[in-house]
Amino acid sequence: MSTLFESYYDSLGHEIHLGETVMGCTTGGRIYGHIVDMELDSKGNEKYTIVPDIGYANITNLKKKYKIGWKNVYLIKVTKKSN
Repeated sequence: MSTLFESYYDSLGHEIHLGETVMGCTTGGRIYGHIVDMELDSKGNEKYTIVPDIGYANITNLKKKYKIGWKNVYLIKVTKKSN
């Protein structure tokens, strides 16, 4: 017998893959970029390495890479607006 969580697992979120566009929340603000690496930290939590395209809020100088935990990374969909 499966639990409610197992039955509806696909509807609770998205899988994140290398190269996808994401938003990451850092202490200085938000960054928008692409995932280039995924790894586990010492506690077994996933961390994503993100190369930023755009910084938002108080970020004036973007770093080349950011390592952000899975709780602060969100998949976003970027589409071109047609007139």
